[in-house]
Amino acid sequence: MSLIRLEDITKTYHLGEIDVPVLRGVSIEIKQGELVALMGASGSGKTTLMNLLGCLDHPTSGRHWFEDEEISGYNADQRANLRNRKIGFVFQSFNLLPRTNALEQVIMPLTYAVHKVHDWEEIERGSDLLASVGLADFGRPDGYLARQVKRWHAQWRASETSPRPELDELVERLTATMPAQGAPAIVHGDYRLTNVIYRTDVSGIAAVVDWEMATLGDPLADVGLLAVYHRLAAVSDGVMPAMSPANGFLSAEQMAARYADAAGRDLSQLDWYIAFGYYKLAVISEGIHYRYLQGKTVGEGFSQMGDRVPQLLDAALGLLAGR
Repeated sequence: MSLIRLEDITKTYHLGEIDVPVLRGVSIEIKQGELVALMGASGSGKTTLMNLLGCLDHPTSGRHWFEDEEISGYNADQRANLRNRKIGFVFQSFNLLPRTNALEQVIMPLTYAVHKVHDWEEIERGSDLLASVGLADFGRPDGYLARQVKRWHAQWRASETSPRPELDELVERLTATMPAQGAPAIVHGDYRLTNVIYRTDVSGIAAVVDWEMATLGDPLADVGLLAVYHRLAAVSDGVMPAMSPANGFLSAEQMAARYADAAGRDLSQLDWYIAFGYYKLAVISEGIHYRYLQGKTVGEGFSQMGDRVPQLLDAALGLLAGR
């Protein structure tokens, strides 16, 4: 059975008094079950043809069939109804909506479906899809800070090599002084300037890598951890090389100020997030030290991880003193 058939399709765009022909006499037939790829040079009309095949646009002339029904004369509402019922898209860009969490993004097609399902079924199906690709937590941005403190405390207990009362004190202070969480956003989880790819002229960041710990939550956790990495790099290159203003980089304070201006977020509680960053790195360092003592982590620098733990905990407690 023919799924899609085009016959002598043309598409011309009108730019003022200028006509720009993009497609000229295109004919194609795609049958059910076929996998088809469109290939061609830049400017050859691939995107225009895809828009026509997906019923996002209409041809200037020619005939278009979908499941043996001619749709050449469909208006915008008729094409939208067909897309809703029959056509799915995987976009080149993410096309995510701001201020909408992952679960709401996933169930949105069900919300606009012709045959509406119950709200509980939308949530159940969306949650199952997120869980199937390891993104279940992306639908739960609320309570992020409390969950993070508990999670890293549990991680500490699983890899503790010696009792440290200061760790328990730090957990109590983090919990007691926890700031109110602002609007949720994507949290990288290990954001630092060695987890980015720079433009070729080093004028800015081209990409961020290593998203294994990403989730939705309080983005100030990334800002605080970035400040921790910068402070540690200023005294040792054990975590990352020094990236100071003398080398052309912004200071941690300058980056925080730039973030506050761009994001419009209140950074008055930033010390808490920096303390949380120290706490997180202390737990990670203890875990590495635990594996090192068991002979499971071998390499240069791992023998010093245990010595860093009390220093990180003391730095965190110092930031929370008097709060």
